[in-house]
Amino acid sequence: MSCWIHKIDLPLQEDVKGKWKPYSIYKGETKILDFLSCHVSILSPGHSPHLPHSHEEEEILIVLDGEAELVISENESIEDANIHKMTRGYFVYYPAWQFHTLRNTSNSPVTYLMFKWRNSEKYNNELSTTIFKYEDSFNESNKLFVTKRLFEYNTLHLEKLHCHLTSMKPGGGYKPHKDKHDVAILTLSGKIKTLGKVVEPYSVIFYPAGKKHGLRNIHDERAFYLVFEFHCSNKYQHNKFIKFLIKNIINR
Repeated sequence: MSCWIHKIDLPLQEDVKGKWKPYSIYKGETKILDFLSCHVSILSPGHSPHLPHSHEEEEILIVLDGEAELVISENESIEDANIHKMTRGYFVYYPAWQFHTLRNTSNSPVTYLMFKWRNSEKYNNELSTTIFKYEDSFNESNKLFVTKRLFEYNTLHLEKLHCHLTSMKPGGGYKPHKDKHDVAILTLSGKIKTLGKVVEPYSVIFYPAGKKHGLRNIHDERAFYLVFEFHCSNKYQHNKFIKFLIKNIINR
């Protein structure tokens, strides 16, 4: 697969009848994952997309705008569920088979970004359902490029799920390189340049494992972005070996 960039044009248009509207960004296989989907949704006041449900896939949900209640339960019932208020600057990780949903009890729409994935490789899950706050995580720094790790754990479908927040001053960045893992980025402020394009806030950038990529702040203000890394070395090495075999068979 190739690298891609998707700009989220806020505010999204609501679904007047259904009260919940997902906008698909990506759905398919990657070099690391058997399945990955990414979508952004808008949920109208007074509604929920579904009752608490569970599934094999792991998820990350990031609130982009508005306020909602996160419902974490032991089964399909909302009774005795744990309720957490989520606003912009927060995101949550759901492990596989965790019952969950979201409901909008405010007077305005809530918009959120979702990553959802599964894998044939299985690991010992170290990360339970957890809410993270990324806003205000940085103090001012004179360094061109600063990262703050938010978490790094094994999960059921990943050898390692890593997340960090990056602060980049004008002129900061890194040279093109390749990773052995998939990388997803959510831009939060400022303007950066990557893959030959200028990327504005609230854009999703995806770099598949093995694809060369670099990034630089070309604007006159500090840029912030959130990074998720999906690691699975066995899957990556297996795909490299299959690619090597195919290349050598074709060239015979």
